[in-house]
This record gives sequence, C-alpha cells and structure tokens, in this order.
Amino acid sequence: MQGHRAKSNHTALCLKNGEESMKRVKPTLLVIDDDCEVLETSSALLRHFGFTVISTSSPVEALHLLQNNAEIDGVVSDFRMPIMDGEELAQAARMLRPELPVIILSGTFPPKRHPVPWDAWILKGSSITDLVARLDAVTFKCGSPCSEPRQQRRNAS
Repeated sequence: MQGHRAKSNHTALCLKNGEESMKRVKPTLLVIDDDCEVLETSSALLRHFGFTVISTSSPVEALHLLQNNAEIDGVVSDFRMPIMDGEELAQAARMLRPELPVIILSGTFPPKRHPVPWDAWILKGSSITDLVARLDAVTFKCGSPCSEPRQQRRNAS
C-alpha cells in the first residue's frame, strides 16, 4: 500500500509498504511576468523541475494571491513591468509576508543599491539548472521561516 501525507511545506512523509521515509518536496512558487510567452515558458520549466507554480501576468493580482494563499512558498518575478516593477512588487510582498523568499528573474542587471528587497537576482537566459539550484538555495535555506510547516505559518498569521 502506498500513501503520502504532507509533513511540512518542503518535506513529505511517504508511506510505502508500511515503511515511513522522508521525501523533500519542491515549494510552491508564485511566478509573475508581464510577457505571457515568458510567463508560460518559465512556469512550464519550473513545473518540469518539480515546483508547483501559480502564475500571473499582473503584479496587482500577485499581491492578491499572496494575501489569500498561504501555500505560496516563494515569488519569482520579472523586474520591468508596467503599473508596478519587480522592486515595488518585492517590497509589497515583504510587507504582506516578510519571510517570503523573493527572486527576480530579469533580462537586465540588478540596480547597484542596497538594501534590496529580494533574495536573489537571476538573469533571464541563465541555464535552467542554475535557476533551479538558486531557487532551491533560496527557498530551502536553513533557519528560514519558509522551512517551518505551513500550519505553523498559518497559525502565526
């Protein structure tokens, strides 16, 4: 008999033939890009590598999703977008969920100022394995609030 029950947002307790084992589960990412083709491609690639993806082309909708979905473990956003750029989105996301990892995926180099409201800046066109490794490093970092079980995070809200 096989079964599966969630233990935390990044770890699942898997039951196989009555034996329990721990299995690392990829986080749920909110992906934002105003270019629909880039959004679809990025989302598909991240899903291929095991991430659960919620996507939108609207930064305003992204903030609404963050407010109403505790399952989101990290944000991957374009930088240059109309209405609200990636920096403004990252700042607003941090106001809603200070512990949330924010990754900018952009075709431009990052601005040279500090502090910045994101955890990582990845250039579009980087290899997908580099992107996945950076996402894993940011979303699975030790001691991060995102490594707490989702239920604990919900109760703290």
